[in-house]
Amino acid sequence: MAIKKIKDIKNIDAFDSFSWEAEDCKRFNLIYGWNGSGKTTISRILNFLERKAIHIPELQAIDFTVHTDEGMVKKQDVETNSQNIRVFNEDFINENLTFDSSKAKKIIIIGKDNIDAKKKLNELEVNLKTKDGELSTLEDQLSKAGKLDLILKDAGSEVPKQFGNTPLANDQYYGRNYNRSKVEARISNGTVSESNLSSLIISDPADIEAKKEIVKSEKKKIDLVLKEISDFSDLFQGANDLLDVVVRFENITELEGDKSLRDWTESGYHLHKDRKFDSCKFCGSSLPKGHMDRLGKFFTDELQKVKEQIDMTVQSLAFDSKELEVDLDSSALFPELAKEYLGLHSTIKDSGKILLDKIRSLRESLISKKSSLHESSKKFQSVVFPKESFESINGAIQRINAIVGQHNARINVIESEIKKAAEAIELHIIATTLSNREYFTKKKETVELEAKIGALKSDRTSLIEQINALKATLHNASDALNKINQILKDFFGESHIFLEIIELAEGGVGYALKRRGKETKHLSEGEKSILALVYFLVKLEEDGFDKSNAIVIIDDPVDSQDGNFLFRTYGFLKRYLKDVHQLIILTHNYEFFNLIRDWLCEKKFCNESHLFIMNRIGVDGKQAVNIENLPVLLKEYKTEYHYLCCRLFHYVNDTSMLDAPLVANIGRKVLEYFATFKWACKSTEEFSNIVLSRFVKDPDHLKKATGDFILKFLHEYSHGRDFSRGISAPALEAKAIAKNVLEFIRFADKDHYDYLKALCTVLPETAS
Repeated sequence: MAIKKIKDIKNIDAFDSFSWEAEDCKRFNLIYGWNGSGKTTISRILNFLERKAIHIPELQAIDFTVHTDEGMVKKQDVETNSQNIRVFNEDFINENLTFDSSKAKKIIIIGKDNIDAKKKLNELEVNLKTKDGELSTLEDQLSKAGKLDLILKDAGSEVPKQFGNTPLANDQYYGRNYNRSKVEARISNGTVSESNLSSLIISDPADIEAKKEIVKSEKKKIDLVLKEISDFSDLFQGANDLLDVVVRFENITELEGDKSLRDWTESGYHLHKDRKFDSCKFCGSSLPKGHMDRLGKFFTDELQKVKEQIDMTVQSLAFDSKELEVDLDSSALFPELAKEYLGLHSTIKDSGKILLDKIRSLRESLISKKSSLHESSKKFQSVVFPKESFESINGAIQRINAIVGQHNARINVIESEIKKAAEAIELHIIATTLSNREYFTKKKETVELEAKIGALKSDRTSLIEQINALKATLHNASDALNKINQILKDFFGESHIFLEIIELAEGGVGYALKRRGKETKHLSEGEKSILALVYFLVKLEEDGFDKSNAIVIIDDPVDSQDGNFLFRTYGFLKRYLKDVHQLIILTHNYEFFNLIRDWLCEKKFCNESHLFIMNRIGVDGKQAVNIENLPVLLKEYKTEYHYLCCRLFHYVNDTSMLDAPLVANIGRKVLEYFATFKWACKSTEEFSNIVLSRFVKDPDHLKKATGDFILKFLHEYSHGRDFSRGISAPALEAKAIAKNVLEFIRFADKDHYDYLKALCTVLPETAS
């Protein structure tokens, strides 16, 4: 159970399109993205899976698909999804912490009147002990009742014994596999019941023996269909025509009467002709002029064609005598049918002999004809097709098929009788066993006992639930409270901020937030985020919740925290969440991103971790959000500065897209970083003075123009010390801002600029 990716998000006002272009999530995942990039939407979609409902009214129209290792979860699957998810985000804080009243939502419920609760608990425990005694007595009675399973087992083992010396001994139903489950099936479908038990018992032993004799019938169905011989009289006619063929040729006297010489010469003729020899390969002499033409008029193409026709016809007449064999033992048939079958078998055998003789005679004549085509005086007698034998064979085959059909029809009737007899014997054995062993009487007793036991167990379960609820009410809340306060102490110091149990007006208890012993309502945003996160982590351990089987999502847990608190937040997140089944952290804070990145890149975790970046880009007036693999620069370097410089570099060179308003924001941050490490500037005013003195007043026109632009940019988009506040600029100014920021760095520190340029050119934009 783990999340792989979010395939798509649609029908949402925040942006127009969404795409996941990165690899799938692993066990530990970090998604970095600036404010407004869509991180909250991601956490809310996963929170829908946790709640099994879309609980935010303005997002009812949203559509999405979440890919998990168990398949896809769509909007319509939210209520039935099985993902074990816990989400920390802004919604969790709003729902679980009420800072205005200094009270947190209850983690452990404690009743108003502990004395009455304790008295009720004692009563319930006495009642439970009584129920346990009654249950033990009934279970003892049930153990002494008749063993119904044994009765059914004995009936199931007795039935196949009745068919031991019959053909049904190896039957799929009545054979050795017959057991108690088949007896239970007979009872379950009503074939055997208490009301018809006596009617199934066969009282006359002779009747049982008669039924056994029916079962002993050895005759079986015959699976045989003979195929008739195809009519090949046309083949006979063609063969006889070849016997009458006369081939025209110019006679060579010395070859006419000598077959051996003729065959030898014909072979040599074709060999010399095909290979285009001009000398005799036997004696080595040159072939006389006209000699090959003379032989060609004797061994003509017509002669060769007739030989080929004879060969094809001889091959076609190669009749397999096995086609006339009938693989059927006459003893398998009923006697009167067997007698007729034997006569038909003889007919096929006798007629088949005539047919085969005719075929053999015709083949021999054709072979002889082929070898004597030059002997025009030699005549061959036609071989007449044995029509009568052919028809006799097919008639016998038709009748044998009919005999098999008659035999099988009688078997069907007998099988029905066998089935009825076998079923009567089966039911007789079952009914006799059940009757002798009083099965149905004992079953009634068992059912009544089981019903009473079931009711007692249900009452007992209800009592245990009530007892546990009361124990939870009386449970000392200090364990959970101490855990929360210990974590708060790590952040704020001894007794700085802590929780204390108080009684609530509606009953039970809650937690009051105190600072130095007094209730407080005024917390900084950083303190609120810390308290909310501590509360969330403690809730992960409620009611035996198994973190190792959970997917935990943390969305911007360090919002408004200073660097000291931020590092502590990272530390206890690592301690508390390193053993979860899957972790997804989303943040816009670059310092926090650095800490989590270093954790996930540790040798112990790196193979199970993946880093992502979430971007929001304007394209043709549409807002597109995408998740990509973390760029190499953000993965390999500690500062955001290198990454932002490369974003500007690729934008200027048209190798990567940037939303126009985002360009101004990136440009401002790049200048801040550069001014801080280059001249240790602490404010926009200090930076502006340096630009004015070192650039605007420079005689170099290009350097002066760049300085003028940067100064105007700083004044127009000045923010004082608030480096996190977003700014925007018109789309038409975006390219100019990017170019001038990079040009300013080049003029200020060319070696540094060349280093950045090389870095942005060599390193790919996205990490693998």
